[in-house]
Amino acid sequence: LCRNDPCSFTWTGEEHIHQDIFECRTCGLVGSLCCCTECAYICHRGHDCSFKRASPNAYCDCWEKCSCQALAQGDEHTRVVLLQRLLAMPFLSTRTNSRGEHLLGMLASLMARQTKEQNQWMGKKSGNSLRSRSSRYDTSFTSDAPVHSFNPPKFAGKALSTVLEDWPSVKSALACDKSEGE
Repeated sequence: LCRNDPCSFTWTGEEHIHQDIFECRTCGLVGSLCCCTECAYICHRGHDCSFKRASPNAYCDCWEKCSCQALAQGDEHTRVVLLQRLLAMPFLSTRTNSRGEHLLGMLASLMARQTKEQNQWMGKKSGNSLRSRSSRYDTSFTSDAPVHSFNPPKFAGKALSTVLEDWPSVKSALACDKSEGE
């Protein structure tokens, strides 16, 4: 639910940005081809997929080689409501995930990475607004390119705020951090 944000291609198009990139040997995303973090977690889960590097100049190629499952934007309101319902179940906020991450730490890390990528994309090259940059993409690509005029994902920030408002989740994260430090 929390890692299921859309592929970076949906908001950058073929504009290269600084982002973490992954290669998937299962799908042939090797050499100059790569996938973004969201696609690595969603589309290439269980594949022979690994972190390649933090690239200053990349866009996600997942849609070109695979049946990309991360191209659709989800309904953020529905996702927040679902997260709130799940937080009522103590197992979500008191246990770590398969990577050993607490929900709060995972969301903070996800939010930090997305904020860095989005700020770099939106601000460095020009003073254009997000809307004018997005509309520019609609006419500059080949017809086989997927829709790529979405805004950058914001769910991680909403999820982080929601979890921070849930005292049992915060308390659990602090206890988890304390036990790791001992």
